[in-house]
Amino acid sequence: GAGKSTTVRMLTTLLKPTAGRASVAGFDVVRQAGDVRRAIGVALQDAAIDPLMTGSELVHLQAVLHGIPAKVADKRGKDLLERVGLTAAADRRVGTYS
Repeated sequence: GAGKSTTVRMLTTLLKPTAGRASVAGFDVVRQAGDVRRAIGVALQDAAIDPLMTGSELVHLQAVLHGIPAKVADKRGKDLLERVGLTAAADRRVGTYS
């Protein structure tokens, strides 16, 4: 009721302010949204991911969305999952992750 979630959504560029201005790291959240996103890292409570995707599929999708070629994404995805200790869970649906 106090507007905490709305404020966080505005500061992470997920929601445009209806009035006033907001900035993060000196960047305007509306006019410089890309700069804001590059300057921050956010782990929201409810991730906007498809719970039916596997860990490997999700990492691959994110890599491709960030312009990494598919073949490179596969290799880097495997390396990343190994680095964070999720190799054994790579083929499980992410909705089963805790």
